[in-house]
Amino acid sequence: KSLEQSRVYNTLQPIRIYETPKGAGSGDFDNAIDKGASILRKYDDTKWVDNALEIIGKSYFFRNEYFNAIQKFEELYINAEDIVLKQSSIFWKGRVLLELQAYNEGIQFLNEELSINEGEWRSSLEWQIKVVLAEHYIANDNWVNALDLLNESVGKIPDRANNERGYFLIGQLNEQIGNTKGAFDAYDMVEKYYNNYDLQFAAKKKKAEVARDLGNIDEAIKVFQGMIRDDKNTEFVSELNYELGKSEQIKGNWVQAQSI
Repeated sequence: KSLEQSRVYNTLQPIRIYETPKGAGSGDFDNAIDKGASILRKYDDTKWVDNALEIIGKSYFFRNEYFNAIQKFEELYINAEDIVLKQSSIFWKGRVLLELQAYNEGIQFLNEELSINEGEWRSSLEWQIKVVLAEHYIANDNWVNALDLLNESVGKIPDRANNERGYFLIGQLNEQIGNTKGAFDAYDMVEKYYNNYDLQFAAKKKKAEVARDLGNIDEAIKVFQGMIRDDKNTEFVSELNYELGKSEQIKGNWVQAQSI
């Protein structure tokens, strides 16, 4: 319920890969907390204690109860015998610190853990943690460090939606630092992870715009024409026609631009 809530993206600002929970499913998370707490009270010597701590921590996180969440993830870090659960607690604590806007603390904590656990990471947790670290850097306007981490990690993290947002974010950051070619390549990759129509639309439009900035007017025209032909974009035809006409004008096709 939480992950499937619709989002409106402000693409004038760097978007988030790991998004802030919007509060859906609160009652279900409350139920999960109660059941997890019951395990901890009644069966404190069971092998499922660590799993219960993780479930409780995640439930608090998705209920936006961040101080309770961080307490559980710190307990999990200290007590977990399963290395994957221990490393997972680092990822989730990093996310909580992001929501608490504790960016400097998050940067220090995640860098230390990445160093301590170098060569020991399980599953895709290393890449997920590097993405969270990148988001902390972005919050501090440190585009270069963030880009290094995202270029290394996006495409390796779980979930199409995360990778879709990841490549869009890479495109945005490359624009911020003036790397137009890097922005074009990143926006071009967004389509590979199709999940959200609005983000796909924004990525194609951005791709065409940066192609125009690169002097590749034919590519820009091709993208805008394809978007105009797409029935899903009917309400944006006027906006797209304007961009197409502007591209034809830049190319010197005055008559064609005027007719559009």
